[in-house]
Amino acid sequence: MNQDNISQRPRIRSFPDLLRKEVLAALFSLAVVCILATLIDAPTGGPADPSGLPAENVKAPWIFVGIQQMLRYVSPVVAGVILPLAAVLIIAFLPFVPAGTKRLTAAIFIGLALIALVLTVWGYLA
Repeated sequence: MNQDNISQRPRIRSFPDLLRKEVLAALFSLAVVCILATLIDAPTGGPADPSGLPAENVKAPWIFVGIQQMLRYVSPVVAGVILPLAAVLIIAFLPFVPAGTKRLTAAIFIGLALIALVLTVWGYLA
């Protein structure tokens, strides 16, 4: 290849710029989750008592409340395996969406985050 052709290609800045942004985003997310976990107690009651506690009043830790809420309306395979796996795969493939569709990518991510938030709050309040 000609040296001029190589220098004219657009460069993708990945290291260390992209890595720095990803580490900062991960640290920010971790800080938000740690702060929420410190300020908000998990919606669990006391130890399980098989003789007197109805099953519908038992709540999972807050991070699983959305999945527990889906289990009330959908089969366990769909609610516990297929839907969470589909959400993770969609998020994993978002970086490979063509560059001209940044709004679509942001809308998909925000939509999945809102669904998780709504299911968690709904399960917590139910």
